[in-house]
Amino acid sequence: MEEGGVGMLHIAVLPWISYGHLSLFLEFSNRISPLGHHVFFLSTPSNLQSLSLPPSTTTSPNLHLIPLSSFPPSLHSPADNPDGSSFSLINKAFNSLAGDLTGFLQTASPPVNWLLYDYNPYWSLSITKPFNIRTAFLCLLSAATLAFLNRLESLTGEDSSRASPHHLSIKLDWIPFPTKLSYKSHEARIVYNSMYLPNNSGVSLSFWLDSSLAVADVIIVRSCFELEPDWFLLLEKLYCKPVIPAGHFPSSVQTKNYKCCWDEAFEWLDKQERRSVVYVAFGSMLHLKKEEVEELTRGVRA
Repeated sequence: MEEGGVGMLHIAVLPWISYGHLSLFLEFSNRISPLGHHVFFLSTPSNLQSLSLPPSTTTSPNLHLIPLSSFPPSLHSPADNPDGSSFSLINKAFNSLAGDLTGFLQTASPPVNWLLYDYNPYWSLSITKPFNIRTAFLCLLSAATLAFLNRLESLTGEDSSRASPHHLSIKLDWIPFPTKLSYKSHEARIVYNSMYLPNNSGVSLSFWLDSSLAVADVIIVRSCFELEPDWFLLLEKLYCKPVIPAGHFPSSVQTKNYKCCWDEAFEWLDKQERRSVVYVAFGSMLHLKKEEVEELTRGVRA
């Protein structure tokens, strides 16, 4: 598609600010901008600086990194908030980007006609509607996880399926095909408390996710139809809007150092005995307490 050609889109991309979300949204942007679409990748200055690529991996000239407000440095470091409060504080700070987003959309050149966003800007419709901008929600969860965790009835108060952790440990009545997808009792309690109860931003993560789903014109899921055919069909029935599989888009940026790092990792793994290595990842937002690390160690050794 030639620049200026028919069908070229001007897309603002607003990811959540943790690195796992930033990197995947950037990778998706790297894949659509070479098609001729102008992509404006929006985040805080410090986040954009951390995503800067060396000259040898220059991305498409149609990809523009746009800085919004900075956060206080402490909000970027969960280790500075060992009680876990940093997550809710960052959520509140993220909501403050609504004003910056409005300012950018007012002055963007060329004008934006699509907003591609993450799970939590539930205020996006009030911002995009005056500019006649269409919206797409890019979901980094699997189709199965999205269907299991959320359906839009919870926004109207008509959904009683999330009244207690118990409902996360049983098969749900809106899933019409056989599945073993559910949480164990102790997992259900953790997910319920973090997902469905209000945090100190005033609303729950479930409310954010439901709202983002409700206002989207299109839902894009980081998965593929071949892996989850039944779940993709179910999502379209649940949300009554197009649900598009985007694949898993592994990183297309592989510098010399990046390749060397992975070569060394695989070389080391090849020397280990079968089933002797356990990989544990909690994401970039979690800071484990000393007793939690010790408990995890005991569990792995067992």
